[in-house]
Amino acid sequence: MRKFLLGFIMMIFCFSVVAQEDKENNEISFSEQTAFQKIIHQDGFFSVNKFQFSDGTKIKNRKELNAALYNIPEAKKLSKKASFWRGMTWLSIAGAVGFSVASACVDDTNSYVADNLAIAGATCVYSLFLFPVFEYSYRNRAVDKYNQFVFEN
Repeated sequence: MRKFLLGFIMMIFCFSVVAQEDKENNEISFSEQTAFQKIIHQDGFFSVNKFQFSDGTKIKNRKELNAALYNIPEAKKLSKKASFWRGMTWLSIAGAVGFSVASACVDDTNSYVADNLAIAGATCVYSLFLFPVFEYSYRNRAVDKYNQFVFEN
């Protein structure tokens, strides 16, 4: 059990190291835009996290959106909070899988360890429904701050 627990902790540590974004390699230049444009939601079902510029140019991914949002200090702060909650979602996925496997590996069926591991796994699964809500909330507030800056200038 100790080897499994140590392996699980090492897996989470390695995952967190790999998941960190390297700013120098992933930063996209926003200089392609000649002027700041309003960011709006794309039309469609489940378009909570899909955006486009007011001229119709679609924002392809989160990195491109962050490149636009990082030009405004308040939007950058909110966008980083959204990225934190995105990381917590991935950590919750890893926890749900890890706790489920750990509870299946416990030999004694009458032990409290298996029950507690199953409850921890269920809590991680519950968090999978909660954390994306926080992420989208912060991301949309960052877009609002960006648009507020565009309208003021």
